[in-house]
Amino acid sequence: MRAFFIVFVIISATSRAEVPINNNMRVIAETMRELLTTALSEESFADKKQAGDIQKRLILLEKLFVANKAHFDERSGDWRLNHRTMVGLVSQARRASLAGNKEVARQMVKAIPGLCLSCHGQDHLQAKVFAGQLPEAVGPLARAEFALATRRPLDAERYLGEFLAQKNLSPSNREAIGALRGELQVQIVLARPKDKVHSWLKQRTGMFKRNPEISTLLKGWLAGLAKAELALPRPLKDVSEVPAALQRGLGTAEPELGLLADAEEEIVFLYLREELHRLLSAAKPGPQHADLYFWLSFSERAVGYNFFYSLSDGYLRACMDEWALVPTAKKCYREYKAFVEFAYTGSSGTDIPADVRAELESYRRKVGVK
Repeated sequence: MRAFFIVFVIISATSRAEVPINNNMRVIAETMRELLTTALSEESFADKKQAGDIQKRLILLEKLFVANKAHFDERSGDWRLNHRTMVGLVSQARRASLAGNKEVARQMVKAIPGLCLSCHGQDHLQAKVFAGQLPEAVGPLARAEFALATRRPLDAERYLGEFLAQKNLSPSNREAIGALRGELQVQIVLARPKDKVHSWLKQRTGMFKRNPEISTLLKGWLAGLAKAELALPRPLKDVSEVPAALQRGLGTAEPELGLLADAEEEIVFLYLREELHRLLSAAKPGPQHADLYFWLSFSERAVGYNFFYSLSDGYLRACMDEWALVPTAKKCYREYKAFVEFAYTGSSGTDIPADVRAELESYRRKVGVK
């Protein structure tokens, strides 16, 4: 449920130059609606009768995203990064589907909304093309997932509440935690006052007091909310304030993570991620982008590393590609190298493929690490 909010940019039609983009985005929206609806069901997505249509839609989606590259290139660095990663993800989904790896392709399709959030978490526009209803057989959890993916946070919140309120609720902890995490992200993205978030957390803590795992998680979020208030008592003026904010909230200006943050850190980084996107959307291109990319990568990794695409690593690559001469690029390289080594059999990194080693060496030279 960390995957969140598919976005389709609503662009003014006052300029003739924008009309093709409007049409492109409209077709993207329609194609994504069809794919996401099918992807809600493992059985439907794996149905051989659906294979041809799924492949056609993935081919069309890839072509549409390739065609609108110029629109993304004209915008900020996070848009360009999002576009590159999106094209790669859709291409992988298409190849996986063609090779018969239906579940991998389905999960990649479902991952697209989370990727879209990286650019558009701040605009709060709804994708009205998704206003239609799902089949009656679809339950509240799947409806919530679809509403989150299609930028309808209030609908998602209602469905998540319905799922968690079921009298005969007997979900796995994974499902319940996913629903709670979806509710949490709605609270933060909609900028609910922290006292309201606190009340919601207290209510849910009481609801799950007999479930040790979930109760511990919720208590951790409560403690993290207090730390987020310390870290971010007001909006950040610029990215240079991030280390001081983390010092206030987490007690260190340079926190260290494993694969994910703990529950207390997660809340802090969720709020920080919103602030970083706001700063990035307003910032003019310049060396500060390297720091924004570094901390966005850190925040993305803290709140959930996605197996099907690596937006966190994408931010680090963008830092090194676009701002190689800025001192922060060296930090981005070391962070990127550390995670690559971790990903390939732990800290020794003994099983790193030759092409990945070559890429690391290229980045090392590019940013000037000795």
